[in-house]
Amino acid sequence: MSECYDAKLCEERHKQIDETFNQHERRLNDHSDRLKKIENQNVGTAKDVQNFKETLEDIKQLIEKMTIQLDNLKEKPAKRWEGLIDKIITILAGVVIGKFLN
Repeated sequence: MSECYDAKLCEERHKQIDETFNQHERRLNDHSDRLKKIENQNVGTAKDVQNFKETLEDIKQLIEKMTIQLDNLKEKPAKRWEGLIDKIITILAGVVIGKFLN
């Protein structure tokens, strides 16, 4: 009878160990799947970050171009005033010289 009891006990213990082992195996597989998903997300995130960097660089270059264009536009009115003043001085000089020659 003790052999029967030991065999049943041993069989029951093996059953529990197998169930625990199967449970751990399922959990490991689940964790493996989750890790694969996280790794794939990280790859996607890395690509997104790279695209973001490139976009920021493009924006930076556009801002630099716009700054140069804005500076050129700011200089335009000053150049116009300088040209106008040059013309007025030329006219006045012409009038003064014309008065002396008459």
